Amino acid sequence: GNKVKTIGRYAFYNTKISKLVLPDSVKTIGVGAFNTKSTIKKASVPGKLKTKTALDGEKSIVMSNVDTVEFTTNLKLNTLYLFNAKNYNVKSNDKNYSSIDGVIYSKDGSKVVRLPNRDSISIAKGCTEFDFISYMYALYVGDDMYETQCDDVKKITLPSSVSKILNSTETDTYVYPSTKCSLEAFEILNTN
Repeated sequence: GNKVKTIGRYAFYNTKISKLVLPDSVKTIGVGAFNTKSTIKKASVPGKLKTKTALDGEKSIVMSNVDTVEFTTNLKLNTLYLFNAKNYNVKSNDKNYSSIDGVIYSKDGSKVVRLPNRDSISIAKGCTEFDFISYMYALYVGDDMYETQCDDVKKITLPSSVSKILNSTETDTYVYPSTKCSLEAFEILNTN
């Protein structure tokens, strides 16, 4: 039969969905499609999605009120621009990434790749590299405006295993530095 490939703009806007499962056949989601009235507890979605370009003054996020986004296929990082979630989980056999406690890491867990949008985040023990781009990623929406993804993060705690802290926010061509940061504490735990 026919498979759903596209979900239209604002299709479920302002509804009360608490759980969402999208088939892997979905490739495009319209702007605001799942900006719901109530929190979506868990959304299972394909790891490679796109949205149609937002109109002037319109946010490109398709799902902003969600606790956990679980990716059912290999994750393409640009897909994260479509969500604003407290936790991200990649599938266990994802080719490039892993996730621990809602944070996305490199496959081997040595590098933080993307943080979710929640008040406090502790980076997993064993992680050796933290790059500020994992926190400061934002989508450029035009006219020198950025749509931040981690504007609720107040505290980041790094374990003593982190030996390298980078700031590639100015050099990464796929993400743009966020100008709306609310980070209040950045803690590096001692080795003792």
